[in-house]
Amino acid sequence: LPLLVSSSPVESLKTLAAALGLARSTVSRALRDDPRLPAATRARVRAHAAQVGYQPSAAYSRLMSDVRARRPG
Repeated sequence: LPLLVSSSPVESLKTLAAALGLARSTVSRALRDDPRLPAATRARVRAHAAQVGYQPSAAYSRLMSDVRARRPG
């Protein structure tokens, strides 16, 4: 499976997932080092993210953190 490299300096989670042929949720979990995913998948996602210069959106991370904090339960 060839990996796509974007000419854009910023990759989105969506384009990263598409390049790897994975779901966005899988890529997100891999980047968070979720132990539910196989180690090989986590390594493949992290390697490709580093290769294309993926940087998570700080604004989105803050937003999701706030949303999770307000969830009941």
